[in-house]
Amino acid sequence: MGWIDQRGSQVLPRNECLRLLAVHAGGVGRIAVVDAGHAVIEPVNYRMLDQDIVVQIGPGLMLDAVDRQSIVAFEIDGMLPPEAWSVSVRGLARRLDKPAIAEHARPVGVGPVVPKPGTSLVVLRTDVVTGRRFPLQPSGSRQSSVASRDLGGVALRAPVRVPRDATIREAATVMDDQRISSVLLGDHPAWLVGEHDLIEALAAGLDPTTPAADVATRMPLWATTTTTVAEAAAIMAKHCVQHLLVMTADGAPVGVLSRREALRQLLEERSETAGHQG
Repeated sequence: MGWIDQRGSQVLPRNECLRLLAVHAGGVGRIAVVDAGHAVIEPVNYRMLDQDIVVQIGPGLMLDAVDRQSIVAFEIDGMLPPEAWSVSVRGLARRLDKPAIAEHARPVGVGPVVPKPGTSLVVLRTDVVTGRRFPLQPSGSRQSSVASRDLGGVALRAPVRVPRDATIREAATVMDDQRISSVLLGDHPAWLVGEHDLIEALAAGLDPTTPAADVATRMPLWATTTTTVAEAAAIMAKHCVQHLLVMTADGAPVGVLSRREALRQLLEERSETAGHQG
């Protein structure tokens, strides 16, 4: 997974950087150019076309830099206790000569997060890719006298997957048969759909034959197996989510933590602590 630099950050290899870019594709990154000696940075929607980055931008400094064949920088990052990470890319950017090629970019059909993204499709080559992962220092608000086990020590059920094109009815049937409250859609990147999503969709009048992908979370919140139960519960409470995807340090999904399971684990931990103190 790379080596540790002098600041204690883990240096990520190229393949891990590309994996993070792919997992978070469909979301927002930041693109940067230097104009008249000044750095200009703007948020953009992005997708992945093989190992290249596809962004959609409008007229302005960014597009002018692309037309001048300037070196463009791109960055994404994320933070979920107990760690944070960042991936940076530098490379040549060019307009996409054949817009139809963008149909092969992943994820397919994702809507723009940044409003009014512009109409020009630009491809950024991942010539130079660097990344760092580093532990977050615990703050006073996160310190607790109650010990909390890591998610890696919790017997989470392996995630259940359904095809990316599964309908709402098909996803609901699998959840009912397996007695679970969520499923993953497709293999890579993994989208998450929960029973709460399906209930809201049907209550809003959607037909059961509607693709479950239409109501799935395409960038689900995640935690690693080294995240504690208490930290995971705090993430879920802060972001008001029903499920949290649990992954290994290599990015392999190992389970999905539901609010119900998080509550059960926390009550169990508190009972054990009270028993020891008694």
